[in-house]
Amino acid sequence: MQNSRRKVVLIVASIAGGLFFTFLSGVYWVRDSQFVGVEIINYGYPFAWFRYLRNTLWMPRPPSPREWYSFIVLGFVADFIIYGLLTCAAVYILLAAVASHKRLSL
Repeated sequence: MQNSRRKVVLIVASIAGGLFFTFLSGVYWVRDSQFVGVEIINYGYPFAWFRYLRNTLWMPRPPSPREWYSFIVLGFVADFIIYGLLTCAAVYILLAAVASHKRLSL
C-alpha cells in the first residue's frame, strides 16, 4: 500500500511539476535577428517551444497569425520530459529523506 501511494505521488508530481516548470520556462526568451526586417523571439528553456516573429520593416499587407506565432511541439515535449524527470527526482529524494527520518525517530 505504501509503495503504490509513493508511485502515485511521484507520477502526479512529475506531470504537475513538468507542466508548471515548462510553462514557467516560457518566461525565458531569446531574441534572434538573423534576417533583415524580421526579428525572431524564442520562448522556453532549454528548448524553445514558442516562437514569435516580429516585423521590423513596414509591410504592405497585414500578416496572418500563422506567419507570426508558432508552437514547437518537439521543444515543448523535450522541456516537459526534462522538468518532469527533475521534479520526480526531487520528490523521490524528499520522500526518501522523510521516510528515513521517520524510521530514525521511532
